[in-house]
Amino acid sequence: MGNQNFIVSFLFVVTCICNSNFLVSGCLTSIFNFGDSLSDTGNLVAISRLESGAQLPEIAFPPYGRTFFHRPTGRCCDGRLILDFL
Repeated sequence: MGNQNFIVSFLFVVTCICNSNFLVSGCLTSIFNFGDSLSDTGNLVAISRLESGAQLPEIAFPPYGRTFFHRPTGRCCDGRLILDFL
């Protein structure tokens, strides 16, 4: 039992060391998100501007996005999302 715990601990430490060197190797320059149930990229306003004669949706005007830098964001959510922090 003691030998097995040592092997598992040793493999865990080696894995952590290998992964830490991999993560330091570079930074992300961009993140692409095409929208899913956890993010709202605000593309509804951009799409409606492409259509001729289309009216902008309500989310393009205040009070939507008021807590997000005090201006409308074109998102259906109010505030920041996980992608904004990444």
